[in-house]
Amino acid sequence: MTVGNPDLEPDYARGFMNIVTWATSAQVAEDKVRQYLDTVHLKLLGVDESTLVDPSLTYGDVMQDAIARTLSNPDAIILGTFHAYKTDPTD
Repeated sequence: MTVGNPDLEPDYARGFMNIVTWATSAQVAEDKVRQYLDTVHLKLLGVDESTLVDPSLTYGDVMQDAIARTLSNPDAIILGTFHAYKTDPTD
C-alpha cells in the first residue's frame, strides 16, 4: 500500500509497506487499514495489490511472521517496514 506521512521531510513523505490483516473483501481491508493508519498519522494513498494468503506458498520470513501473528489475532493489522522514497516536487 502506498502511504503518506506529513511528519516526514517533505521530499520523503510518501512510501510503501506491506500490510497484513483479516477482511472479508479487498474493500473491507482497505477501509480497515485506512482507519488504523489515521490513528498513527499516516494516510493511505493507494493500494497496489490486495491478495488472499495462500497457505501452500512461502512468503519469506518477515511476511510469514506477519501472517502468523495475524492468524492468532483476527483483529490485528500488521504493518511492514515503511519504505520512503523521494517524490517529484511537482506531484
